[in-house]
Amino acid sequence: MEDMARVADFAERLRRYFFTLSVAYAFFTFGMAIAGYWLLAVSIKPIAFPNVEWEQYSLAAAAVMGVIAGLCVVVLKKTVPGTGLSKDWREGVKWLVSFAAPFFALYLIPVPEPSLYALMWYPALALAHLAVYLLLERPRVKRGLAVARPFLLSSIEILATTPIVFYAHLAYGIDCSWAMALGLMLLSYCAAGIYAMHRASKLFA
Repeated sequence: MEDMARVADFAERLRRYFFTLSVAYAFFTFGMAIAGYWLLAVSIKPIAFPNVEWEQYSLAAAAVMGVIAGLCVVVLKKTVPGTGLSKDWREGVKWLVSFAAPFFALYLIPVPEPSLYALMWYPALALAHLAVYLLLERPRVKRGLAVARPFLLSSIEILATTPIVFYAHLAYGIDCSWAMALGLMLLSYCAAGIYAMHRASKLFA
C-alpha cells in the first residue's frame, strides 16, 4: 500500500510538472511569435500599405495576430505531453473571452493620436493575462492542478510598465515607445516562463 501511495503521489506530481512546464513553453513560444510578427507587420506597412492609416492597419494586424496565436495554441497542444485539447467547451470560451474582450475594448476607445493604436496591444495584453489568471489560472492553482501563476506575474509586469511606455510615446514618439513595449513584453514573457519552470522543478527538488 505504501508503494502504491508513492507511485500515485509521483504520478500526480508528474502531471502537475508537465502542465506547469507546458505553460512555460507557451510563454517562450508566444513571446517569439508575437515579437517576430509585430516586427514584420510594422516593417511591411510602409512598403505594402503606405496609404493605410495606423488605426485601420493596427486593427487588421491585431486580428491576424489572433489567428497566429490560435495556431500556436494548436501546435503546443499537439507537441507538449499532457496538454491535450480540453473536452470542456467552457474552458475554450474563457480563453477566447479573456483575450478577445480586452483587445476589442481598448481598440474601440477613441484616441487623440492615431499612432497610439500601435501601442494599445500592450495594455490589452496585460488585461488579457489578468483575465486568464482570474478565470483559469487561479482556479487551477486552488484545485492543485498547477503550481505557478505566470499569467498573474506577466500581467503585473506589463501593467506596471504601461505608463512608462505611454510616457515614452508622449516624450519621444511612436518609434521609441513601440520598441520599448515590444522589448518589455519579451522580458515579461521570459520572466514568466523562467518562473513557471522554476516552480515546476520544485516538485522534484
